[in-house]
Amino acid sequence: PLSALAAAHERLWHCHIACPGGRSVPLPGDGFEAEYLAFFAQLRQQRYTGAVSIEARVKTQDELSQSVEYLRMLAGQ
Repeated sequence: PLSALAAAHERLWHCHIACPGGRSVPLPGDGFEAEYLAFFAQLRQQRYTGAVSIEARVKTQDELSQSVEYLRMLAGQ
């Protein structure tokens, strides 16, 4: 749960993300944008500056590239 990010606040140095609907890469239109936005909002609230890695099944390099671009947009980068 997102509350775990707040609880781990000072010990948090690395995060992983995946689509909650099957551990695939997060993609636009997968139905979980609200969850991704909440995740990044919580990280911003904690003033987190560490890494966020995708830990998911990847079908193609294009899919992975699209996911990275999408997550950067959601994270505000």
